[in-house]
Amino acid sequence: MTYQNILVKVDLFEELSSEYLTKLNNIAKVVLFKKGKYIFRENEIGDSFYIIIEGKVSITKIINIEANDHETGLMELTSNDYFGEMALIEEQGRSASALCLTDCKLLKFLKSDFLDLCMQNPNILLILTKKISSRLRETNERYVKTWDTLLRKNKLAAIGTAASKIVHDIKTPITIIVLTAQMIKDAFPQTAISADKIIKQTKTLDGMVREILEFARGEQSSIVKDNINFDEFYTDILDNSMPMADDRDIKVITKNEIDSGTKIKFDEKKIKRVIINLIKNSLEALKFQGTIYFTASIENGKLHFVISDDGPGIPEKIIDQLFEAFVTMGKSGGTGLGLAIVKKIISDHNGTITVKNKEDHGAQFDIWLPQE
Repeated sequence: MTYQNILVKVDLFEELSSEYLTKLNNIAKVVLFKKGKYIFRENEIGDSFYIIIEGKVSITKIINIEANDHETGLMELTSNDYFGEMALIEEQGRSASALCLTDCKLLKFLKSDFLDLCMQNPNILLILTKKISSRLRETNERYVKTWDTLLRKNKLAAIGTAASKIVHDIKTPITIIVLTAQMIKDAFPQTAISADKIIKQTKTLDGMVREILEFARGEQSSIVKDNINFDEFYTDILDNSMPMADDRDIKVITKNEIDSGTKIKFDEKKIKRVIINLIKNSLEALKFQGTIYFTASIENGKLHFVISDDGPGIPEKIIDQLFEAFVTMGKSGGTGLGLAIVKKIISDHNGTITVKNKEDHGAQFDIWLPQE
């Protein structure tokens, strides 16, 4: 039986030729689920994604697991919607459950069959890429509206619920970006460096939103400590920070006092975001002129980072509460969560972070990470 009339209505496939739609139709399998049945559950390993032919599906997630495993609906999907797409790029547990609200008729695509088809037809990559921009634009608008609403309501409680929905909302554009970049890299090896950068930055975005969710729930961050090539880590920090500083005529003076080859261990992605966040804060404090200092050393068995600047410093009335949620120095668009999340990441590393105003002028942050 043909379902090309369904496939052409799915935004991922609407621009495909009838030839490709026929191939998609041929690898699809029709599956039926009764009302009240789960198509898959959170944390199960996924190997497929689905398109709804008939019926209604609720995407749900366990919220406050310690508080009686409360299951919350994130969104409802109907005909021509798709879900489970994260299975295309990773072999990890499902991030949410899919529950049938009515009897459902679905098209099921196995990961292996879908990727084989994409590799046989590289033009699909170009069509998929066209969808990335509109998906990201929609997600950005939804994110801003949700964020604006939750800050006016129950603060952290509301953030926990909204962040769960945001995490789910951004999965589709992130999936498309990463999947497309991976396939472009495989099909056109000369693009490997650029494709890897796209994948890396996209996964960084996903990690940042998940950190907001972990913070709102009060969960322990999923810290993964690895042995770090510190020279590469240090260089990457500079590569991310220098362009922002150059645009504002701000100097960044760095000093790496750690010997090459020294064994350093921490969660590289999270600590990198911490350092870049603090440097970005200094850039915003300096506005368009000044100097930022970034040093790294090993002292008494601890990794010591210092990020400071010669800006106006931190108002004394908020400096003691600077790492608390919703405390902000009045930055345009600031949420007051950045430094609270920074503090949590450092604490989850069993480290410490302090802040002070320097005697001359400017602010200084000191981070200590144990290297046991």
